[in-house]
Amino acid sequence: MIYLDNEPIIVRGDQSLVRCMLMSIRCGSGNLRLYTFDLTDRAGVHVSRDRYTQAGETEFDIHFELEIGLILEGSLERFVDGDSRHLTRGDVWIHGPWEPHGMTVTDVPCEVIDIVVDPVVLLEDVSEDWFIPFFRKPDERFPAITADNDITGGLLTAFERAHNSARSDRPTAHRWVRHSVREVLLCTLEAFPSDSKRPHLSRRAAYERLRPAFEMIIDPRDQPLRLESIAANCGMSLQSFRRAFKDATGITFLQFEARVRLRAIIQELDAGHTPIKAIVDDWGFTDASHFTRWFKRMTGKTPAVFRKLRTKN
Repeated sequence: MIYLDNEPIIVRGDQSLVRCMLMSIRCGSGNLRLYTFDLTDRAGVHVSRDRYTQAGETEFDIHFELEIGLILEGSLERFVDGDSRHLTRGDVWIHGPWEPHGMTVTDVPCEVIDIVVDPVVLLEDVSEDWFIPFFRKPDERFPAITADNDITGGLLTAFERAHNSARSDRPTAHRWVRHSVREVLLCTLEAFPSDSKRPHLSRRAAYERLRPAFEMIIDPRDQPLRLESIAANCGMSLQSFRRAFKDATGITFLQFEARVRLRAIIQELDAGHTPIKAIVDDWGFTDASHFTRWFKRMTGKTPAVFRKLRTKN
């Protein structure tokens, strides 16, 4: 729970999350998956190559890590925050942190390479502002890179190299994976207008300054979180903290907290053995009614219905 001036803030439903959840229901999946990628190895990157053989196959998910993918064959529809695009061979999609998104396969066979990267990895090299593509508005991302771009050939090579490096057993494989991911992102940056790359506050500096806030929210159950104390721990006024956090992540701190909170709670619901009352107590809700109202605002369903659907799926 987030507090301001000693009063609890009831976070309104994250509209992008609700839109994506409703889209998943309309598309027949009825299931928004929340992923936790194991990026604890030295690479901090997950690269997968997937092949879909059934038209209409639908997936919706949300995760903290940044994501960029390339279509090798076939086509699919990508959804993010109310925006959708039909993508074919050579097209690229991009998703930012905690951004609900999904896809429906439209032409089979459909083969893709998907790269998921821990933002911390990109903070280690400040020679480029790697975050530019991920924090643009959704409707400004999809058209930036298409099969008609001159850079598509370089992108395909970089994606293939990233995938091959991720599968390698060489002792230096993790370095090659990171190198290939940066190569992918360099090609991506070339697709954006030059005015979008004008110098501004270093992302690394911004994230370093906001690090206490991220650390405090890793497990929101540990302590009541008060915006004033969070801002103070970051060495900022409340107003400066709010502005800095949104500039760095693309969403407000309350939206970020709500997504982290929801992700953890859904994991407990998925486990199937945690009673609703225990979740209410553990997460600091006033009572079961309070929790049910909050959860329904966030997902469009009550916890009981949501758990039943997830179990069924």
